[in-house]
Amino acid sequence: MPPRAAELAVLHRAYDKQGRHLSRGPELADKLLKVGESPVDPKFDKPELAAWTMIASIILNLDETITKS
Repeated sequence: MPPRAAELAVLHRAYDKQGRHLSRGPELADKLLKVGESPVDPKFDKPELAAWTMIASIILNLDETITKS
């Protein structure tokens, strides 16, 4: 099911907030992007990639995303 307009608005606000926060100091984005096994492609803007990482985390932690038996 696609997200409703209100849900998209929440994600847009979260992305904007994370983008502003992570742009304040490159070390914040670097710290977040060092977590995990995949290397960061240098062609990507680190604060933007880190903001998208946070959005993915929000979506993947929703009850709707988790299959419960």
